[in-house]
Amino acid sequence: MPTRSVDVRVLQRAFDLLVPPGSIPKQYLRWKELSRRLGMGEHWIRKRYQDRDRSELELTTIGRIRRALEASPAAEQDERLKRVIATLARAQEDDTIRLDPHQGHAAHEFLRLRVVNVAFVRSSNANYCQRLEAGIRFGMLEGLQDTHLINDESVDLTGSSPAARLRLIQELLSKFETDPSYVDRTYLVPLGTVAASAVCRYLHRDRALRDRVGKDLRVIFAGVTAPETTGLLEFNRDYVGGMYAGTTFAERLQFISEAFPDQPISFLCDPSLPQDSIARNHVVQCHHPNVQIVNVRNSQSTRLSAETRRSLVTGYTVINWHIHEFVRKYPDTAFIGVNTSDMGLGAVASTGNDDLRFGIMCARRLMVPDCRNEINLRDLEIIRPEPVYGLNQKACNLHGLVPRIAARKKCRVIVE
Repeated sequence: MPTRSVDVRVLQRAFDLLVPPGSIPKQYLRWKELSRRLGMGEHWIRKRYQDRDRSELELTTIGRIRRALEASPAAEQDERLKRVIATLARAQEDDTIRLDPHQGHAAHEFLRLRVVNVAFVRSSNANYCQRLEAGIRFGMLEGLQDTHLINDESVDLTGSSPAARLRLIQELLSKFETDPSYVDRTYLVPLGTVAASAVCRYLHRDRALRDRVGKDLRVIFAGVTAPETTGLLEFNRDYVGGMYAGTTFAERLQFISEAFPDQPISFLCDPSLPQDSIARNHVVQCHHPNVQIVNVRNSQSTRLSAETRRSLVTGYTVINWHIHEFVRKYPDTAFIGVNTSDMGLGAVASTGNDDLRFGIMCARRLMVPDCRNEINLRDLEIIRPEPVYGLNQKACNLHGLVPRIAARKKCRVIVE
């Protein structure tokens, strides 16, 4: 099939004349209307309009665009329409189709940046929430720097009651402008199980916000242990997506056992935290002979018995919140962190998370493609990030621990 090179300005002018910017209040509805009139896919139209696909066009495609312009009611009166139709009609003779350089300055204007709002809801001020937020922000800035302006705000739910959490989310969303003339959409991004559950309750309570899901609102969660327990997946999955919270607990315990075989392991859990309750159930299902579950209360979470201090101490949320306090308070006890950054605080190892990298991956996989192409989030499976195991050899030497070579080979981060 014969093809022609078509200047992006010709396509932009054609699309703008068919469905002028601002004629439809929502940008995504404008793409749908263009798709209907041209008989082409929305993603293809967006990529061409935003100059992200510069491959040559088949003559049949050029003819389809020209016929759509000719069918416009204003085709006989609008001089601009006539000029673009004439330009496309030259496709049979010309190998390259460009706008007449004397048609005015509008053809040379740069594509205006669109605004995308990102509302981060952190479960707490824990290390993993902060690093996830930083990673997602970096990934979006990296991927959308030439098409979108990122407007982000965040709120921390630490210590708040269920009613206060809803109020905090409401205040967060009130900070964003949603004028469709320049704002593409808003992402509501809960980080952690507590935040995901709070966002779900708020969506159930606020009908106006719930009605925006699928229009100018998307929900992207990250770092959630069991998303199915939060209620978020009950909403339309076309517009709700996310990623699990790191590696499974079976994998975490397997790595610790491989690195330090026959060592007793104490797994700290706070029963008052929903994510720790889920973690406890998963650890119990592992039936690991060397693992003992130690229940702690948040107000006394840095108190450890003498028996616990003689074992390798790990956990989930409690360790994430208090690793720096544990290491400082019990310098003779070997602690195993959850995040690679915990090794910088004295942990002898980390069991599979690099939440900064995890956040970047979440943005690249879900949010950047959705901003650019309005993907269907249902098509993207909820996955776990790849494990990033780590060993702190200096801390191991301090505690007289000799990690096995097999476990060391699994590590992507080693502190010598």
